[in-house]
Amino acid sequence: MAARGSPHFFIVGVCRSGTTLARAIVTGHPELDVPGETGFLPRLIGLQNVWWGPGGLRASIFVRLAFANGRLGRASLRPEQLRHALHAVPPTSPADAISRIYEVLCSKDPATTRVGDKTPGYVEHMELLAETFPHARFVHMVRHPLNVVASLRRQSWGPRDPVAAAYLWLRGYRAARTAPVPAERVLTVRLEDLIAAPEATVSRVADHLGVEPHPAMLQFNERAERIRRENIDPAGHTGLSRSLSTSRDWRQELSPKQAQMVWSLVGELADELGYEGPDGGIFYAPRVSERAAAYRLARFQLMRSWRRTHILLRFART
Repeated sequence: MAARGSPHFFIVGVCRSGTTLARAIVTGHPELDVPGETGFLPRLIGLQNVWWGPGGLRASIFVRLAFANGRLGRASLRPEQLRHALHAVPPTSPADAISRIYEVLCSKDPATTRVGDKTPGYVEHMELLAETFPHARFVHMVRHPLNVVASLRRQSWGPRDPVAAAYLWLRGYRAARTAPVPAERVLTVRLEDLIAAPEATVSRVADHLGVEPHPAMLQFNERAERIRRENIDPAGHTGLSRSLSTSRDWRQELSPKQAQMVWSLVGELADELGYEGPDGGIFYAPRVSERAAAYRLARFQLMRSWRRTHILLRFART
């Protein structure tokens, strides 16, 4: 069973930045394990006063909240397993209670000494997670924003509007960049560096997580199908089994005008990561304001929520 104090690390980053690949690589180390995406931690921590009181843990409420989004059930974890772990050794703190979730998820392999979490959206909650788990480290995956935008537009759940997709990248990267987390706890990894120099980059990741590099970490193809099936969007990760050298280029999917509009929004932050923009930074397309981009993303998210509600209502009537 995993040591107390888990999760020991978080793999975060804007969606389509290589977090699933990072999980496939990290799980190749015999001492490390990363279960499927959780997604419930910020809400669970935010409701701490509901499930933790003067008398300690309110186990029934805690378990219901942990299973509410369906992710633990997808990982084949049953509520009674978590209840048993909580009852066997009563947690001494809210963080200890949350750590039992990860211990149960990764209890099958006795070699595991460090348990992590790969949930891209946690990139916007790094401060909260760092405060809750003072010893946890972060692997922050980043990717050229134009490639992120192109990839997001291909997903059934992603925005087709390149400006809305660009704002997702901007919001996520800025959240990680400004989070008040000590620098030694955060390792930023460019997907492009992982592709160009896999051994050196994986060695950096292993060192950051406190383990020696292991050859199996780069044999991620052997785990690709399992990792893909466990992902909440298996269809979006069919390329996981391909070589690291295989990577699409945004020029094949974005028009010059679209690329210019995206870069007018994200270029300043992308420059500090060493990414080059289209056409040498010379602008001939309309510049996009951050306010307009935020509005376009909010409009997309509202429409997506409406469609989901409409589908649920139609299902309920039948």
